[in-house]
Amino acid sequence: MNKPLLIFLLGAASAVSAAAQCKITPDGMNLIQQWRMQRESVTDPFQKQTLDAQGAQSYGAIISLAEGANFEVLAQLGIEPTTVVTDNLIVAEIPLDKMDAVAALPEVTCIQFGGEQKPLMNYARTSGNVEQVQNGFTYKGATHSFDGTGVVAGLVDAGIDPNHANFRDDNGNLRVARVWHFSGTAGTYRTYATPSAIASFSTDNASMTHGTHVAGIMAGSYDGAGKWVSQSSPDSPAGLKIENSTIPFKGVATGATIAMAGAPSLTDNNVIGGVTQIVQFAESQNMPCVVNMSLGSTIGPHDGTDPYSQALTALGKRAIICMSAGNDGDMNMSIARTLTASNRTLTTFIKDNTAEDAAVDIWSSTDQPLTVSWVIYDTSSKSYTTLVSMSDSSNGNFEFVGNNSSYTQNSVFNSAFTGFVALSSNLATYNNRFNVYARFNVKPKTGNSTKLLGLKVEGVSGQKVYVYGASCEFTNLRSVSGSVAGIPANSINASAAADNVISVGSYNSRLYYGILRSGYYGYYPEDYMYNDISPFSSYGETIQGIYKPDLCAPGCGIVSSISTPYFNASGATESNMSASATAYNRNNYWMNMQGTSMSCPFVSGVVALWLQADNNLGYTDVMDVINATSVKDRYVTDGGNSERWGAGKVDALAGIKYILDRKAAIGAVVADQPEKMVFVSATTDGYDITVAGASEVNATLHSISGIEAARVNASGCNAVIPTAGLQSGVYILSVDTPAGRHTTKLAVR
Repeated sequence: MNKPLLIFLLGAASAVSAAAQCKITPDGMNLIQQWRMQRESVTDPFQKQTLDAQGAQSYGAIISLAEGANFEVLAQLGIEPTTVVTDNLIVAEIPLDKMDAVAALPEVTCIQFGGEQKPLMNYARTSGNVEQVQNGFTYKGATHSFDGTGVVAGLVDAGIDPNHANFRDDNGNLRVARVWHFSGTAGTYRTYATPSAIASFSTDNASMTHGTHVAGIMAGSYDGAGKWVSQSSPDSPAGLKIENSTIPFKGVATGATIAMAGAPSLTDNNVIGGVTQIVQFAESQNMPCVVNMSLGSTIGPHDGTDPYSQALTALGKRAIICMSAGNDGDMNMSIARTLTASNRTLTTFIKDNTAEDAAVDIWSSTDQPLTVSWVIYDTSSKSYTTLVSMSDSSNGNFEFVGNNSSYTQNSVFNSAFTGFVALSSNLATYNNRFNVYARFNVKPKTGNSTKLLGLKVEGVSGQKVYVYGASCEFTNLRSVSGSVAGIPANSINASAAADNVISVGSYNSRLYYGILRSGYYGYYPEDYMYNDISPFSSYGETIQGIYKPDLCAPGCGIVSSISTPYFNASGATESNMSASATAYNRNNYWMNMQGTSMSCPFVSGVVALWLQADNNLGYTDVMDVINATSVKDRYVTDGGNSERWGAGKVDALAGIKYILDRKAAIGAVVADQPEKMVFVSATTDGYDITVAGASEVNATLHSISGIEAARVNASGCNAVIPTAGLQSGVYILSVDTPAGRHTTKLAVR
């Protein structure tokens, strides 16, 4: 997960209509003003006529409607939804010249567009106890194993390669059941729904491999031969050796059904569209579902109220959603300060006096306006020059200062910097909080050693101010009384504040990794401690006072699959990979990455294992498992940074045992539905049967022709029906429960 890169206006902006001002988010107003300025700059009559004939550019937007309203009200303006999350929350493509008209509809409460999310294993599998869950473990006298079979494991990402060898089963069949390609920015997509159609799909973005790596961690299953690098220890370079044998870099849910939504542009509406498609597919197959989101942004209110977060909240009621915490845990990019009577001004400066495509999001705790100003501080004269200031939300104007002739000019800025700085303000309709949004792209000119770029935020006593940076950090100056530096303590992904979303941080399960270049390897800096929190792992507190992330998983030194189209396009060489294999008529590669983008799919894969154990788990149930079973070792409890860990380190095995215990407990299932009382899982020599609430288990296994093949009668709620010596084929299992007989088909190999 990285920072958002948003299109920004060039020049002074005119105001949007008063009716639309509070309903269109600042990013959206940015795009509207840019379109208007481009049209106004055209003077040639023929060009104007051509532009009129082409019509306005369209953008996908997340539209929030008032309670009781319906999206059908948009039909009067010719707007149809591309994705329906709920009746009151949709994604639609809207021409820019109709945005004001849509915002003016009384049923519309907010239009959010222009924002963008950015994509932020063998030792990992051992650390999280995944190996035991997959290979089989004995619990209460029975042997169990889980691999995510019967569960949809989906992801929305960029750089997907669904035809990688990592996504095939032992028979070579593709495990990817659906691919959705979001080719633009407006939430429109193409569906690939058959093996032949998916085989024809290459990638959504050949310049990226993030999605392929993430999918491999969550659900990769390649267990064939190839070249790879072994090592003696995850925290030492000792014993590094190039092998030609079975590649050990499988993912977590190796039996899950995979669904991929790929988008070269991860706009908010594309992301919501992708999650919606995955959830709807799982529902159509009557399968439980987990969706991985290794993406996000530090920009936003951090209270879960914006339309993007609300859409995730709604979708999180239908599937388990796991989200990266963020990779800014070592960045001084946030400030939270309560203003006092003696100090009603917050002053901070941009670290290194330079930033590229950066943003600052400033929020008041209430609807009370703030006065926010870009300033230049001269260290020699100890004086300020105000470049641009914003204090009221009545019109939603944008103010710009920069070198370009269409910007507002300032001689002090022009003499000291290249680039631009800007501000916009708004009173957000969805949470009634005052917001000032800042964009800047600045670089000091040669010879500028005294003029520093800063921000001033002024308010009233008792008002709390939240400042979040993207692609920038904040620092203070000793010579400026009251100036403050940023800290990482609110670096958490803004959408982690959404309800029904599990946020995931990272710890270090590996510090050294091998590459296929004899004598070479990669390693992490000295401040990366084995088994401890990853320095980059973001954390923070939502406005409601809830600490995030919810838990941590291995996210450092994770070797997983990469996109072959990316490999070919980037000019990469096999010697810089960690593994390679020629399989299924193509070359396949694996390499190391780090980030909460890697720890998040690890948890998503674990959740798939848990969903196989109990198809009925919802968000609250999964959080109960996480809170009850996560590991709280000395790194979690004694490191002085417990707020960064959440519940602790994920433990797939402890979670499975907790679920099995709860599933077998009386009253844990609906008593009048026998199909919900029986849990069957394959063991090494038969099938394990658990009947919730039963005092004894009576089960029989018949061949398709009706001949009894095996029988078991056992006291308690658990029994194993043996299949040793039986011919391979399909059998019928019948289990008596307190609510009636349950039958199901089983395969014996």
